[in-house]
Amino acid sequence: MARPLRLLAELSVLPLLLRAVRRPGRLAVAGVAVCAVAELGRRRAGGRSVCPASTVLWAPVWVLERSVCVWAAVAVRSRGGVSYAGSRLHTAGYTRAELRRRLRSRPPVPLPLPLKDTDSRRATDHR
Repeated sequence: MARPLRLLAELSVLPLLLRAVRRPGRLAVAGVAVCAVAELGRRRAGGRSVCPASTVLWAPVWVLERSVCVWAAVAVRSRGGVSYAGSRLHTAGYTRAELRRRLRSRPPVPLPLPLKDTDSRRATDHR
């Protein structure tokens, strides 16, 4: 909910997949496209040294899981939020604009001054 454009994109995946089930060719093309994007992401910033090439094959499964979970989150939100410790959490996160607004309205936190080391001055002072 805090990132509405991402939410809409993730919500759109499941209906698109349900439509594509009737056409296996489109489903295969979508799977290959997701794997290609995952491979580009793996190659970015040295990901090849951390993740083996076979991990990109899990990308379609992750996209499906993400879409199902987003729909579940919307359903829970529509019922008033997540039940937690006898009450309901209505907000899971805030937009970046909201976080910036909240940070601007807070007074700055004073930084501690460095402590002066008086012992080291005494050791080098030969008066």
